[in-house]
Amino acid sequence: NLEITEEGYLSVEVGVGNDPQFYLNLPVTVDGPTRDDYPVMLIRIKPSQGAPTNGEFYFNTTEFAGPTAGGSVTVNYTDNGEWQNAIVNLKSNKNFTGSLISLRYDIVGEAKEPCNFLIDYILFFSSTEAAQAFKHEDLESMLANRPTPFRQRPPQKHRLRRKRQLQMQARQLRQQRKRAVCQRVKLLQL
Repeated sequence: NLEITEEGYLSVEVGVGNDPQFYLNLPVTVDGPTRDDYPVMLIRIKPSQGAPTNGEFYFNTTEFAGPTAGGSVTVNYTDNGEWQNAIVNLKSNKNFTGSLISLRYDIVGEAKEPCNFLIDYILFFSSTEAAQAFKHEDLESMLANRPTPFRQRPPQKHRLRRKRQLQMQARQLRQQRKRAVCQRVKLLQL
């Protein structure tokens, strides 16, 4: 269960069971982080006391159609019930190539008891060292002292390439669904 708290945090309620997940999609007009520019994520997160201590991010890029096996990285948490910075290096997976389109966040692998996670933000950095050096107070002062920059749309050539890639992925999904329906029909005929 996902909801935004009064303080503006994303609250993720996790029930007992396997593989609770949600998706983070980047806008089509934005070129996502790549292996060469911003492959490291910092997640400011607060797991409830006793919550599982790891999860997994599955990535979908312009060159690797995910979420699928072979396209994930693990995220680890400390079981202390406090705010913490969980750092994930997407570059640690050789399949992370191209521009990021979306992430599937399996916040825990398996919850044996109900738990809760609060997420303040997710930021991208050029290196693990840069993410480790980041302080929450830095973000507060940056936001207070700087207007949000306007990001230009990618050049037409990149938008068309991205559109073709998205169309190809959509076509692949339709074909997979069609094959699954055909298999179900065959099973019913048996």
